[in-house]
Amino acid sequence: MSLLVNVLSRHSDLSSIPPRGTRRADMGLWRTRDGKFICTTDMEPRYWAIFCETVGRPDFVALQNDVESRPEIRSALEAIFRERDLDEWLAILGAAGTQFAPVHSIGEALEDPHNKARGMALSYQGAGGRTVRQIGQPVRFGQESPVRWLGRAPGADTEALLEDIGLSKAEIETLRTTGALGEFQLTYSTSYSPTHPYGAADEQWIERIQDQTDGRVAITPFWGGSLITSREGVDELAAGVADIAFIAPIYASSGYDLSRLTPQFFYGYEDAQDVLGVYLDLWEEYPQFAEELDGVKVLGFNAGTPMHLMLREQPFEELADLQGLRIRSAVDYVGALANFGAEGVTMPMAETYPSLQRGVLDGVI
Repeated sequence: MSLLVNVLSRHSDLSSIPPRGTRRADMGLWRTRDGKFICTTDMEPRYWAIFCETVGRPDFVALQNDVESRPEIRSALEAIFRERDLDEWLAILGAAGTQFAPVHSIGEALEDPHNKARGMALSYQGAGGRTVRQIGQPVRFGQESPVRWLGRAPGADTEALLEDIGLSKAEIETLRTTGALGEFQLTYSTSYSPTHPYGAADEQWIERIQDQTDGRVAITPFWGGSLITSREGVDELAAGVADIAFIAPIYASSGYDLSRLTPQFFYGYEDAQDVLGVYLDLWEEYPQFAEELDGVKVLGFNAGTPMHLMLREQPFEELADLQGLRIRSAVDYVGALANFGAEGVTMPMAETYPSLQRGVLDGVI
């Protein structure tokens, strides 16, 4: 509730709930022409005036606190930011002196000069000669360089720890032969829960691998995006956050254009096997698909057809029904939904179900 105090204090009469669509227009996340995002925070009147002049809408200066004008201003700003690439906006707003920042992917954040200078982007030599990237410690004490080391491989200390708690060699060997201890301890991350159909399928193949390897391969699942996120999954997997993951490049904040855009050609087709066959043909013919996922090894594909628009409380019969709704969608639909008066929300699937239940979302694609 404390997070709502600032918002609710702006409404003198709370007997009627403030409607959606009246969020501040002088701050927000805006999608640029190249599919990336920029954050602006020009709440102070002097910065808001500079911002409006810079984007070519000085008429918005006097409307900063006009609640009724906010949807119109936000819609206009969304269109304005889609006219230029992120780098162009960074240069324009930087020269003007407004309040802004780019929204980085994990890979971009690791390459940021400021983070590198502060020692926040680290590289280690991992197992098999693989380079492992990690973030540094932001808290510093004095000028001494912090001591850093690479964490040991999962399972490397299992036997020693079991001996420390009193297990004998024979007891440890029994655990190993029964599959309780694997020679290969792997982690698997997914944004879905174990009760979701995808999660149920995951549990089956994880169990099958353990059975077929006589317990030599043990896979620990991490559910609900607790280890790898939906938006940065490819970068996080390549960085070694998990050994295996269900990743969906269509949710990426930026980049992976082929992986994000190609599935749109299949919407409306109901035979998943046919869709998958065509997609595999594209992979074989165009190496650019594999190049986008350099750093990870693709084990399999998922065909998500058919696609449907589902609303929480009302039927969808015509485009006008979208007006004022918040719809969970892939990032590529955000602009299209905005054109019909809806707000596209690029929310991870793990958060979608509870958000629909609580009314945070009105629908989902």
